Amino acid sequence: MYDKLKPEQMGLSHLQKPSNHRSWKSIVIAKGGCSMKSRKQKAESRIQYELVKTNTLAVQLTFKDVFSYPEYTLRGIRDNWGDVANLGSKNIAALISDARNNEQSITSGIVARKKQQDLLRGKSGDDFKEMAKDFQNPAITEIGVLDDNWSRDLEPLDAASKARESGTTTFNMCGWCKHTGGGSCRHYYHITTTCDLLGGYQSSPETHFNTPCLLQSKTADEIADQVKRIESEVADLLAKREKVREGIKLLQHLKKGAPEKPYLMSLRPHDHFNVGDDVMVYIGQWASNEPLVQDGDWVSAIVVFGYRHHEGCVSYQTLFPIHTNMSFLEGRGGGAGMSRPEVLLRSEFNYLQEAFQSEEKEGSDFHFVGMWLSNVDSDLKGFDKADFLRDLHFGKVASPPADWQPPTDEIEVKSVKDAETVLQMLNSSLFKTEKEIRDWANMQLRHVHPDCLSDANENVKSYAARQTRAVYAARDLLIQRLRDKK
Repeated sequence: MYDKLKPEQMGLSHLQKPSNHRSWKSIVIAKGGCSMKSRKQKAESRIQYELVKTNTLAVQLTFKDVFSYPEYTLRGIRDNWGDVANLGSKNIAALISDARNNEQSITSGIVARKKQQDLLRGKSGDDFKEMAKDFQNPAITEIGVLDDNWSRDLEPLDAASKARESGTTTFNMCGWCKHTGGGSCRHYYHITTTCDLLGGYQSSPETHFNTPCLLQSKTADEIADQVKRIESEVADLLAKREKVREGIKLLQHLKKGAPEKPYLMSLRPHDHFNVGDDVMVYIGQWASNEPLVQDGDWVSAIVVFGYRHHEGCVSYQTLFPIHTNMSFLEGRGGGAGMSRPEVLLRSEFNYLQEAFQSEEKEGSDFHFVGMWLSNVDSDLKGFDKADFLRDLHFGKVASPPADWQPPTDEIEVKSVKDAETVLQMLNSSLFKTEKEIRDWANMQLRHVHPDCLSDANENVKSYAARQTRAVYAARDLLIQRLRDKK
């Protein structure tokens, strides 16, 4: 798609904001998210030359050779290391981390299989019968189908079976054997499973919780065949790990001297946003919540403590009301998951906007904008890439109403519901001790206390002081309620 551009399609400076959605969308599709074809080709040629010069094997690597799930990690990015080199230092560092995790996973698989080799080598079924004497071989006294078992498989119902720990029936019975593969589980047992020593789901027959150990009936030759299978798997994993390690070296080379650029959505860390961060929020595609903003596509905000902070979500507070739900931070509250592009650090917004608006300038990073947008999930509800790109270029930053004054009164904490809202609690009755309540409040205070934000701007300091007072009030209200019950 990037390589089908015509010279006359490469400029935006002469265009006015299109009058309708279709005309703008046709421009976006025609541009394909990238321009500067000759510059891109030169950059790719340089990268390919560097790869050959530093590591000839790396030129042959594909994304699948290096990453465990490239369909997500590098969603929308062509299987081309030249494009990876253009992602910037933060994204490449995240890719290195992903590749290292893949390497560690493969290493764990190698270690586990070598242990299996040692366990099986030189044995027959009689050896496993002898080894089974060190483990339990219980009689299951009650068997049936529970109502919530959608597959309607039989399982043990007696109390002893439910309390029996995993690993206790090894080499006797599958349900509690420590060498079970995947399958359906309950309590400490597998309802259905496979034998990991016989290849797991790939080659082992499916067994049930009360299936006698399959190894006991195997001949020495049959077990020797399993050892050979594992040896072959280890060799394959060693070769796979070597490719991953070559990929890590390649990524480390590409990271050297790479500039800092916005994270791709698929590579954003779960804790990307911190309380007090200056962010730009895209509201150009809002279709609900009766938005109050009529003259802007973007609005300035700060990150605040909210639902699943640093756990894959971000909450923000705008400078003035943007919706009619006044119970949500006086109409100024909002949030999003890490995979959604509507919330951007101001530095990220500035980079993307400048790169997109200055496509014809020498050194423009317009190609990165195309890759960044291609990485956004195409199935996001309520998000259209063409509209976003239009508003990134032409969109207006909303201004507060002329008569707007930020609130200075305290956040109301008069009821249990008020306290739960401030402390981000779903149900305060689940907190049984004062320590549990204090620990929960302290979790938020570590992010919002003014001492943690002493270098922030006045808007952030005002939020921190006001929110901290509310946290203390909410904590004390719940503690007093707990004392009153006693």
